[in-house]
Amino acid sequence: MADILAVKGGPAVTQDPFPSWPIYGEEEKEGLLRVLNSGKWGLTIGNEVRGFERRFSVLHSAQHGIATTNGTTALSIALRSAGIGPGDEVILPSYTFIASATAVLDALAKPVFVDIEPESYNINPDGVRQVLSSRTKAILPVHFGGRPADMDPLLALARERDLWIIEDACQAWSATYRGRPVGTLGNAGCFSFQSSKNISCGEGGMILTNDFEIATKARSISNCGRREDGIWYEHYEYGGNSRLTEFQGALLHAQLDRYPSQHEQRENAARYLNRGIQDLDGYINLGPLEEGSRSSWHIFIFRLETDAWGGVPKEKIAEAVRAEGIPVSAGYSLPVYGQPMFTEGNFGARGGPTLTFESELPDFRRFSLPNVEKACKEEALWLTQSTLLAPEEMLRKVLDALEKVFRGRDQLG
Repeated sequence: MADILAVKGGPAVTQDPFPSWPIYGEEEKEGLLRVLNSGKWGLTIGNEVRGFERRFSVLHSAQHGIATTNGTTALSIALRSAGIGPGDEVILPSYTFIASATAVLDALAKPVFVDIEPESYNINPDGVRQVLSSRTKAILPVHFGGRPADMDPLLALARERDLWIIEDACQAWSATYRGRPVGTLGNAGCFSFQSSKNISCGEGGMILTNDFEIATKARSISNCGRREDGIWYEHYEYGGNSRLTEFQGALLHAQLDRYPSQHEQRENAARYLNRGIQDLDGYINLGPLEEGSRSSWHIFIFRLETDAWGGVPKEKIAEAVRAEGIPVSAGYSLPVYGQPMFTEGNFGARGGPTLTFESELPDFRRFSLPNVEKACKEEALWLTQSTLLAPEEMLRKVLDALEKVFRGRDQLG
């Protein structure tokens, strides 16, 4: 007989805590004090942010790095810097954080959602080709969870149709696709340093590009429309203040120093969990990475083998695993197109279409992309990046809990 599940009153597999996030130490404290004592707290008079822009660019083999207030702002500015605007269509996946889509709306362009590949949870290149129109101006692939999207077919399509590619690499620091750094495969790539991210300063973002014109425009838009060689009170672009502070720059230097060893630890944990899950009933791994590719492992995603669970809802399964002491997440419950903002058309501060679009937006209530729907409603479970920093004995507890919950699935009926 299966053990009594913790959610039903039985003992949990573990009560030991998993690593908390963020991880910080004397290096972060010294950096913050360095800025404090310098009296140079803003980007325009300090060296911390500019230095980090250079370091982060070199890490990804990019010529230009523009720091921003967050990853959402980075996406919005990158699209605008590429000339995306009213009447344009931008193709993107619907299994992503909503910011991937709202950045398109910020440019007054139309988001066109496509399905994901079930083996990777990334954008389906064949789906992109199927929704191309005369208004398509850009593709916005998301390297979801840090796993590189299949970029070669998208790059070929972009060359064929003269399209821009803006990569949402907000979860993919130093990830590679077939040996090439993500975020620099298209025209620009955007990264995030928000609180949960593998490199964090609380908030923050970065645009990387090898395109001088995009870089010049993005730097201007993020700095109130100024030009680097211009007068302070002359403004050439419609922009705003999207600058990082020097305190954040100092934190990012210290976090980047920690990143290589943490990245290796996450990779080892992901390999361990993949090997363990493939031997469990009731669960399925995602497919292998492309040869020569590397994930940042911001999120470790695995799937429920839905037919084996006898109709038990995903949320109940996740709740049961959490009760065993494992910080598992059920992930997104809705596709982006299913979010109330889209289904109700709430594109303004008081509801209603405050944003004005040259072409009418579709009725998002009629959207249904099968792989995204299945991921949200039935399949996907996540472990966050801090869980992957646990020692192997704790990762073994993850597998023990998954096995226990599957054995006791009849208790969840």
